[in-house]
Amino acid sequence: MWYSESMKNEKHIEIQNAERLAAAAPVPVCITNSDNEFICVNPAFEHFYGYSANHIIGCTPGMLVNASCPATIVKEVEESTQHKGGFCGEIENVTQSGKEVRIALQTAPIFNRKAKVVGMLAFAKPVAIIPKVLAPREKEIYRLLGHGSATKEIACKLGNNISTVSTLIHRMIDKLKLRDFKDLQCHAVRTMTLTHEINNK
Repeated sequence: MWYSESMKNEKHIEIQNAERLAAAAPVPVCITNSDNEFICVNPAFEHFYGYSANHIIGCTPGMLVNASCPATIVKEVEESTQHKGGFCGEIENVTQSGKEVRIALQTAPIFNRKAKVVGMLAFAKPVAIIPKVLAPREKEIYRLLGHGSATKEIACKLGNNISTVSTLIHRMIDKLKLRDFKDLQCHAVRTMTLTHEINNK
């Protein structure tokens, strides 16, 4: 695992402890400092996001956040980690190649010996790579289709009527240049299956 050498001694010990914890993790792991800048990433992070450590060190997590996410999401993660002991939830990121991926993000604060938060340890587990052309609500439908949900079930989960969901599904079929609903289902299932295989390697 690569980490920045520009750490103050007081923080360095704590960061190294976090580094040892994350080094063998099979999922993307990063560490940020008290300014919310990347100071450490593991090989799985570099492989998954496509950024080398040299490229990303010193940047902030905002560079990975999809534009469809709320503008406050980075601050929300940071504040939840500092004041509530961590963040746990799903958000959409973007890789260096422009692929959109939904991740299950879990963070934990890193403390120094004076019990002051000096950084954040974050684990990102890929949930699904979603086609970029789809709108936020369409992406949610796509994910549910990939997990085998029927139209009626999707409408219930999203709080929409079946007619609205059907209209969005037809729009998705056109955007993805597919033939019909069955093709869309197969497309979504393949995406979710591939993501599951990546997670279990």
